Amino acid sequence: MEKAVERRSGEICHRCLQPIAPSAQRCPNCGERHSPSHRLPILIGIAGLLALFFIAIVMIKVIQNNDADSALPDRTEQSAPQTSEKPAPLNP
Repeated sequence: MEKAVERRSGEICHRCLQPIAPSAQRCPNCGERHSPSHRLPILIGIAGLLALFFIAIVMIKVIQNNDADSALPDRTEQSAPQTSEKPAPLNP
């Protein structure tokens, strides 16, 4: 009866089928490495957030580069002499 309570609180080693504490890195009976599966969703979530953060940084840089390119004045218009479209006054 006591073993049933132990198995509910922890996981079972896949090699020796003995109960393992959830925080244990290795099985206390056979020494087999134990990787808890409850950490996998957390790791996937962290990886997803990092990917979104990277994409956001890339998008911000692209927008800044496009804004900088469109804000640059056209050099051919500035180098041309400025002439007025108005005719010269008739009164000297």
